[in-house]
Amino acid sequence: MQNLAPNKNVSIANRVLLIMAVLLLSSGITHTAIAQTSVTDALYSLALNITNTTASQKDDIQVPFTLSTASLIDDGFITSDALNTIVQKGGVDIPAMPGTNRIVVKGAAQDNGGVFTDYTPEAQSSATNDVVLLPAVPVVDDAFYFGFDIPAGMATVDVDQAGNGTWAITWEYYNGSSWTALSGVDDRTSAFSVLGRNIVTWTVPADWSTTTIVTISAYWVRARVSSFTSLTTQPKGSLIQYETGEWWSWVETLPVDTQEQFTLFLGGSPRRIYHEMFTGSAGIVTTDASGLEPGNTFTVAVRGRAHFDTLGSTSCYACKAGVLAVYPKTSGQITATVTGAGTTTLDLSTLTIPDTGSQNIILGSDGTNLALWVDGGAGMVAGDAQSVTDNANAWTWASSDALDYVDQLAYDAATGDSLDIFRAYAEWNTGSSTDTAAYATYLGLANE
Repeated sequence: MQNLAPNKNVSIANRVLLIMAVLLLSSGITHTAIAQTSVTDALYSLALNITNTTASQKDDIQVPFTLSTASLIDDGFITSDALNTIVQKGGVDIPAMPGTNRIVVKGAAQDNGGVFTDYTPEAQSSATNDVVLLPAVPVVDDAFYFGFDIPAGMATVDVDQAGNGTWAITWEYYNGSSWTALSGVDDRTSAFSVLGRNIVTWTVPADWSTTTIVTISAYWVRARVSSFTSLTTQPKGSLIQYETGEWWSWVETLPVDTQEQFTLFLGGSPRRIYHEMFTGSAGIVTTDASGLEPGNTFTVAVRGRAHFDTLGSTSCYACKAGVLAVYPKTSGQITATVTGAGTTTLDLSTLTIPDTGSQNIILGSDGTNLALWVDGGAGMVAGDAQSVTDNANAWTWASSDALDYVDQLAYDAATGDSLDIFRAYAEWNTGSSTDTAAYATYLGLANE
């Protein structure tokens, strides 16, 4: 161990090492920088291509590929947990996260001349013909609204009564100040005129903002009537669902004007035990719970690929405002602060990020000593423990692109309660890269 502060009880070092060993063993993850999983029994493969058309080389980037995971499951290409998939480049495993399966909409509403009708309960149910997709006599700017928990690239609409007549629809999103046309729209409902379950896809906007419709705050899109001539049969539907529609992968480097090809292998026996998490700028937010207060004995462990493009305490590996923060302070330096009666600050400044692979970042307190341990050559540093006072602030994990991707987030509280966010099927099936509502049942907490 390096940087162990003098005159500190070495038991805290032993505690941190033990915690690290338990995490590695319990997760079953081997920390080789490069893995080469056999794909000889894969049944299908898809080529995923990306080209750098910008003026500069891109390094350590997260790339989404448009793909419907739900369709792959429906058609029997993959199992419902997507663990019989893997992304490779030249036979080498690439960190990746499937898109979500289908999730029922958070909200649904019809706008008839400025009068909104809430169809959320109906859109979340399979009962037929109870979602009225257009007014009986539509006019231009009438619309049907679809609300999502997270930014999404696909919506599935069960049309039970196909509309008949002459009208056109423009699909739009809210950018924080106005409604703007979505790009790359492929409307297989054909403006709600095709019977059955049909999908609408679009390019996920970078500036999509939440807004409130029928008292529901969500990421909304709307199908707005942009021209109207006649309507002889009113379109009606039932269950409305969405999915992220993006399969995320990590790219080590992408030179200018260069195309890289990855291969997504599908089917056969399970070849993964987890999916990486691409948490994006929002990270994962876990609301406060009394059982998760640190007190003066706790452990926080984060495993993923560290990223130093966004620096400072707003870029969190693990943070609880007013109590604890672990974050990238400067390039190659990771800092932890814990505040109780006083504040202890620990700095490790010799982290070297290898070309590939994940790093462990662990902060632990045994009630007397506090220690920060980071691999990648950074070592460990220790200081005085702090007795943390209970507060109502939420926990934030892996936010502001502090990590390219996350393998595991773990937390052991003084109360004996523990939290382990692991990209297995239980939370992946309805989770996403930025939403944590789907983790609620798994964690036993209310999440945001």
